[in-house]
Amino acid sequence: MTINTADFLFLAGSVEIHPGLIVLRTTAGLSRDEQWAWVEPVVDSLLGEDEQLVNKAVLVTGPGKFEITRLPK
Repeated sequence: MTINTADFLFLAGSVEIHPGLIVLRTTAGLSRDEQWAWVEPVVDSLLGEDEQLVNKAVLVTGPGKFEITRLPK
């Protein structure tokens, strides 16, 4: 999990296989509680659907607001 969007999306997109990535897309600093509020719905969704993150990135833009994309494309 990272807030370093550009670097880590580049790194994940430039290898054949990676374990997955959760990216918090924010320009503001988030407290630990705020980070968890953004990430908890992602974790619940992944566990509920038995989703694997291998070669995927979860782009989180707010609490409960996220999309899953394949990397590399």
